[in-house]
Amino acid sequence: MEILIFPLICAAIGFFTNILAILMLFRPHREIKVGRFVLPFTPGLIPKGRREIAKKVGEVLGEKLLTKDALALAVAGEGVTEKLVESLQGYVYRLFEDESSICEIASRVFLKPAHEIESVVSYKVNEYIDAAVKGALTEWIRDAGRGKTLGEILPDEIFAHVSELLRGRAGEAPRIVQEIISHPKWGVFLRQTVTKIIKDNVKGILGLLANPDKIYDTLSASLVGYLESADGQEAILENIGKLDEWARELEIDALPENARQWATHTLGTVAEHIKQSGVAEGVTKKLLNTPLKSLVPESAQIQVIKLIRHTIINLGLVEKAAGLVAGGVDIPRIVEEKINEMDVAEAEKILLSVAGKQLKWIAALGGVLGFIIGFVPSFF
Repeated sequence: MEILIFPLICAAIGFFTNILAILMLFRPHREIKVGRFVLPFTPGLIPKGRREIAKKVGEVLGEKLLTKDALALAVAGEGVTEKLVESLQGYVYRLFEDESSICEIASRVFLKPAHEIESVVSYKVNEYIDAAVKGALTEWIRDAGRGKTLGEILPDEIFAHVSELLRGRAGEAPRIVQEIISHPKWGVFLRQTVTKIIKDNVKGILGLLANPDKIYDTLSASLVGYLESADGQEAILENIGKLDEWARELEIDALPENARQWATHTLGTVAEHIKQSGVAEGVTKKLLNTPLKSLVPESAQIQVIKLIRHTIINLGLVEKAAGLVAGGVDIPRIVEEKINEMDVAEAEKILLSVAGKQLKWIAALGGVLGFIIGFVPSFF
């Protein structure tokens, strides 16, 4: 017993001293005052230096462990891209299969009543019409094609379509000419023109005998008859081809300035009519109340899915987004704030749950070391 008494005492001191040291890491949770004096070692080491500890832990995690590169790699890890693609594809398929109107879908997405969606869209459509007419289209009419021909700025499809339209209406040329001749204003103008030409160019006895009205009627009937004949129709088609060539080679700079002004004015008038007559509002309302499924054909749906997949996978959208997200995350600051917001008692529970077993071994090790050191005085 004389040999063991000192080792046992030293073992007890080492064991309980380590337990006390571990407890003093957190306890007491708050400082203890006696009058105006604060007792030493209160609060515990961690509560007392919590802010400094939080800052150091945040720096270590943000700069050494949970770096921005590591975070970006985790966000864009294996399988994340494919899951995102599958999720978006499923959403698009469900959207296209939905029988709801565009307005109803927008109402669910933006959490606004359908009538408010209609009102906002109609207002925006009118606003865009104004902006287009007063801005982009007006500038285009004023400046478009300077130094170019009409064929250089307009696609071939437009010329082909116009030519096809005119060729299809070639059979109506006699009727159109007859309507012009018979028109109250145009007919009188043409008759007066023919009369003036005859009087100015036919002199003498022939001028006195000439009947301008009869000549005009004869010429008109002959013209209409010729246009109705096979030769007349062939001539019309031939001239439509020449008109196509002439239009293609027409230099934009050759157009008179008043033609551009007329086009601008006409465009503005049409736009104002569309707004005032309620055409834009009606078309917008009809479009919004149309089911999305009926507007987008199945082939277009497939293209949308392919586009989503191409955008996300081939362009590395997830990786780029992950990099942007990670670049905007201040990990040290977040960790520091979370530690400072954490209750001391809760932090103690977390630490003990993670390292409780190791702390017990530290206490036991204190007892073992104390027991071994206790043999020194016994030996002497």
